[in-house]
Amino acid sequence: MLFLGLVLVYHSDREKQNWERKVNRPGWGLFVGFWLIGSAWFYLIVQSYPLDMWSNGARILVFQPERALLYVSYFALGVYTDRRGWLRNDGYAPAQSWILPMVLSGVAYLALRLYVVPGSGVTGWIGVLTALLFNGFCLSALMAGLAFFRKHADSDRRPWGSLSANSYGIYYLHPLVLYPLTYVFLSLPVSIFTKAGLLVITTILLAWAGSAWILKKAPVTRLIF
Repeated sequence: MLFLGLVLVYHSDREKQNWERKVNRPGWGLFVGFWLIGSAWFYLIVQSYPLDMWSNGARILVFQPERALLYVSYFALGVYTDRRGWLRNDGYAPAQSWILPMVLSGVAYLALRLYVVPGSGVTGWIGVLTALLFNGFCLSALMAGLAFFRKHADSDRRPWGSLSANSYGIYYLHPLVLYPLTYVFLSLPVSIFTKAGLLVITTILLAWAGSAWILKKAPVTRLIF
């Protein structure tokens, strides 16, 4: 739906079709504003809908209301980063320092959800803190991931080159592998940490193989992936 919306917006205005790719390094205002707007939406929505509730709109769209704006805003951020050349060699390179806020916000959010939110709800300052930590983690994890992989995995050599080429296919296939395997792994008589590790590795390998051997070779899907 987001790609369809992008197509409609693109063809609605000639100026947008001529939006030139121009290298631009973002200031902190962009990230702070992005974080605060996402957090405000998150907080306002969970006042009316339960946290982590799934909405089944007409049995077609399945989404979490507090994350609806995030779906759109991160898609738009991806379009913006392309137009502003962030991923070019001479473009914006996120700093490794993004890892620190990612870890801090992630640990704090997890602690809040485990020990505070279940019994206190998400109103008042608890709700504000929940929104800020969740959105802070999402943004910092994205930027830390870009920084880490740009430094350590930006290569055409195997396996990085193959993973990069198949990343789009892996993105589409992984839910089809992950969810059925989760139910299968539930009955395994091993610790939850072992199950999680096996689940992650198996999902990546199967989705990777499916993308490389099926999506990139089948007559129709190879034009997309």
